[in-house]
Amino acid sequence: MKKAFKISIIFAFCVCFILFVAGLIFNGFDIKSALEVAKNGLLFILAILMFILAGTIMIKGKNPEDKVKISKLHFAIIILIILLFAVIIDYILFYI
Repeated sequence: MKKAFKISIIFAFCVCFILFVAGLIFNGFDIKSALEVAKNGLLFILAILMFILAGTIMIKGKNPEDKVKISKLHFAIIILIILLFAVIIDYILFYI
């Protein structure tokens, strides 16, 4: 559980940083636009991960719970951390 939490924070931070830098480069070094790109990118990744989580829940076959139980928890933690990063960026955008 702690390992999944650390990995999800590192993943969310790296994705947020990459999207922020890409937003800075492609939008003429405007901080507000770069934050908007990072927030929208994180929400897009969040939507994709939610579809993957829903797909893992719907797996049918022989004892899928044994193999999928850990990945469901990991996906849920990653989804929550990415959502937290997106909320923090949106909060920053509200006050800029």
